[in-house]
Amino acid sequence: MKKIRLFLGVCLLVIAFVSPLFIPFITSSNLCSSQKALLSGLMIFGIPEFASIGAIFLLGRERLQQIKSFLVGTLLRLKPSRQSTKFSYYLGVSLMVIVGPIMNIALFYLSSFFPDWVVYRQPIGLICDFVFVLSLFIAGEQLWGKIEAIFRFHPPKSSEN
Repeated sequence: MKKIRLFLGVCLLVIAFVSPLFIPFITSSNLCSSQKALLSGLMIFGIPEFASIGAIFLLGRERLQQIKSFLVGTLLRLKPSRQSTKFSYYLGVSLMVIVGPIMNIALFYLSSFFPDWVVYRQPIGLICDFVFVLSLFIAGEQLWGKIEAIFRFHPPKSSEN
């Protein structure tokens, strides 16, 4: 019984995370526009919430903590653990700073001035995304530490007089 609950809970978690990815298939289907809108809305606002709640009920607190610690541990292993040189740090940061404006200009503004560029929007976006992620790894651990510091809250130390 516990294995069935674990399997169903993990399946519901996967459904909760993957359901928005079905929206392009829904919008390209032969359904009428109202049905497409309804199904797309459910893929964003209905199915993930209900699947998450069902997974919480099936898995329980302990299993969710185990899954969370496994995922966090796996993601932390992907983080570069090497000290970067000054050159690689600045190369990674400059790639990151350059790719953002290029991606925005090429994807959003150039297509309105040059309609033929619409065909190249997806490859340009994929290349820019790849270079952005690559720049994080080129910059090394120093940049990752700064990014982590943005999202961690450290309460101020109280000074007692």
